[in-house]
Order: sequence, then structure tokens, then C-alpha cells
Amino acid sequence: MAAAFAAVAAENDTDNEAAETADAPEENADAPESDPVGNMIDTIREDAEKKLSELDETPEPEEDAPADEETSDKPENEQEDKAEERKKRFFEKKKAGEEEAPAEDAEKPKGKITSALEKIMDEDPDEIIAERSEKTEEDESDAAGGKSLKKRLYTVFGIVFAVLACVGLVTVIATAVKLLGSFTSGDSKKTGFADVVYPAVIMDIESFDEPSQLTSDQVITAAIWSMIMSDGTLDSYEKTFDVVRVPAVDVESYAVKLFGDDLPELTHTTVGPAESRFYYNEEKESYNVPLTPVTFTYSPEIKSVTKSGSEYTLTVDYIDELPEWLPKTSSKSVEFKLIQTSEGYQIKSMKVLSENNNI
Repeated sequence: MAAAFAAVAAENDTDNEAAETADAPEENADAPESDPVGNMIDTIREDAEKKLSELDETPEPEEDAPADEETSDKPENEQEDKAEERKKRFFEKKKAGEEEAPAEDAEKPKGKITSALEKIMDEDPDEIIAERSEKTEEDESDAAGGKSLKKRLYTVFGIVFAVLACVGLVTVIATAVKLLGSFTSGDSKKTGFADVVYPAVIMDIESFDEPSQLTSDQVITAAIWSMIMSDGTLDSYEKTFDVVRVPAVDVESYAVKLFGDDLPELTHTTVGPAESRFYYNEEKESYNVPLTPVTFTYSPEIKSVTKSGSEYTLTVDYIDELPEWLPKTSSKSVEFKLIQTSEGYQIKSMKVLSENNNI
């Protein structure tokens, strides 16, 4: 109210000053009939009454001092109220936004992971446990079936391998025994034995119990055949055309090598059958031996060999020397006894076991 009255007073002062300034010329000029000052005052009073009426419409506190404080603090309180209202509106909007956010999110398209997680969250734990228990039971049953099948297969393979191992072991043992027997019996030396008895077989020597029972011609003929069949033996002698000259002394040494020292007295002369004779040269005391003599008698085939100490017993078939297109036949089966020395093998006896009449 005081402020209002002060404002009205200030306006009145300004109006009085204006009236005074207006009265100065009026003193010089003629005054009008109306009273302008009164009219102005009336308008001022009307304005003042309007303002007072407007001020009277607003509630005023009973005491003046508090009223001044309230009016002075009113802008601050209004600012605080506005700030609080803004805060309330902000929080209300935020809250409303948070409440509306799920709806907006629900409207958005869901990703694979989100849908999967929602699906997992929607599932019943009891159902999941039941399904897993069923799966584990099925897996266990499948695993048990697979294990049983594997066990059966392993059993079958084990039996097969065991049988094969037994067969292999028996085969190895049999082979080892055979090799051991062949080695101890001289079976692995059949080729060497065939070379030893070949001279006696090719000349179809007669049976004898000891070399001393042989004739001089038989011993010399067998010795010369042994030299012919020994590779490289005749290469060191003098050769004339297809004949070599072999000293009688060398023939005697080969006879000892073939039959041993138990020999009859040797008389050097022409020996051998008509188709394969070995001519003796008395002047030079040597035999004329063809390099490639031709004979059609027998060839040895060793059937079995047994050993007793240093003595070997051979079963030999006399195979007929026939053309290749004819079947192989054996004329007789004989038994030779050989003895092993430091220089090789020597013939000690021979006997006929059986003869076949092929004619």
C-alpha cells in the first residue's frame, strides 16, 4: 500500500508541475471556460482508485512488517516453487518415459539372442530338468549299446587275432624245426652233395662198401669226371683244340680227394666207355681230356639227407638223361655214404636200393 501511495503522490507531483507550467501562459492568455486542472485531478484520482481497487483485490497479511517480508521474499519463493515444479515435471516425465520405454522396446524387433533368452526365461525349469534327464538316460543307453557293440567287436577281433597268432606261431615253429632239421641233416647242402656224387652217377659205378673194392679204371674215370665238373680246374692245363692234357699225378690226387686214401692200386691206361674215352699218353704220362665230353647216362637227384656225426647218408635217384620234351624218369634209387673232411666230402660207399625197368 505504501508503495502505491508513493506512486500516486509522485504522479500528482508531476501533474502539479505540469499545471504550474501550464498556468504561466494562461496568465498572459485568456482562460477557457472549463477547468482543465480539475479534470486532470479527477482522472488521476480515478486511476488511483483503480490501482487501489486492484491492490485491494489481492489478499494482504494482517501485519504490515510480515507483509513486507513476504512481498520481498515472494519472488524468491516463487522461483523456488517454479524450480520444484520443474523438478517434479522432469521426474514425472522421466518416470513416464521409463514406463513407456518397455512398450517402445517391445515394439522394436527382437534379436536372436534376446528372443533366445526370453524363450529360456519362459521355459519351465522342471520341464528342462525332465528333458535333460531323459536325454542323459537315452545317451547312457546309447553309450551302453555302443560300448556293448564295441566289446563284441573287440572280442571277435581278439579271437581272430588269437587264432592267427596261434597259426603263425605253429608255422614259425614248424619252419624253424624244418630249417634246423635240414641244417643238421645236411638238406641245405644238397647241391654240394650232388656235385660230389655226380662222377659216380654219370659212370654208373657199381655198388661198393668201401673204395678199396673199386677197380682202377672206375677210380680213374670218376676222378677225371670230377675234374671236368669242377669249374676252372682244366683251365690251367695245356690245351690243344678242344682237348687238354692232364698229368696222371693230378688224376691220382683227385681220386684221393674223391674217395680218400683207401684206394686200390691205380694202373694208368685209357679208360671210359667208347663214346667218352679218356686216352692215356704213356710218353707224357698224361690223359687227353675233352673240354666238353658228351655222354648219355644219368644225373643225380638228392631225395633225402641224414647226418650222424661227420657222416652223411644220401638217398639219390638216377634220372635218365632224356630230351626235355620227354617226362622225367628214374632208373634206380641208390644210397651213398659220405664223410666230411677239412677239404670237403668223400665217397665211402654206395649201394643200390631199387631199380626201375623203363625199357
